[in-house]
Amino acid sequence: MEIVIQRAQNVLKLIDEEFPNQKLYNGIIRDIYVLTEKILKSAEGNCIITEKIDLNSLGRQFVDNGGSYNSPVILEFEKLVNQLKNTEVFKITTR
Repeated sequence: MEIVIQRAQNVLKLIDEEFPNQKLYNGIIRDIYVLTEKILKSAEGNCIITEKIDLNSLGRQFVDNGGSYNSPVILEFEKLVNQLKNTEVFKITTR
């Protein structure tokens, strides 16, 4: 579970560094931020979280809003989601 917490903290830190203002307004950055916060809180509390995460869609939306597929935010978020798939406490559905 510690790796999930670490990855989630990394995503939040990257968003704080790269998009400090955008996380406050509706849009893909905020969506990723809020989802990552939910994942982090669940991991810290060893709770089960059920989420549907479409990485392809999130990536496209991120790029459409001026981001890059090679952005550290997207790359770290992808690592987080992949780690969640391997964790029995989380029930992640990806499309």
